[in-house]
Amino acid sequence: MKDAIMKILSVAPMLALLASLISLPACAADGRPAPMPPVNPDNALYIVQVEPGVTHEDIVISLDSAAQGKNFVSPATF
Repeated sequence: MKDAIMKILSVAPMLALLASLISLPACAADGRPAPMPPVNPDNALYIVQVEPGVTHEDIVISLDSAAQGKNFVSPATF
């Protein structure tokens, strides 16, 4: 029993070290999004850049799901 406890206690610091090493790249990232382009009140279109590989359908689905989420009525809001 004592050997099992000692084995667990020796594994825990290694797991903590591994977790910290894995999280270092995330901490090193800048994390700030690119600034949004200015709004042109004379034009109804708002053009923004998207990540490579994002399709028109991906954007439409994303906007649709966001709109549905904002229109969701919960009984808790009454």
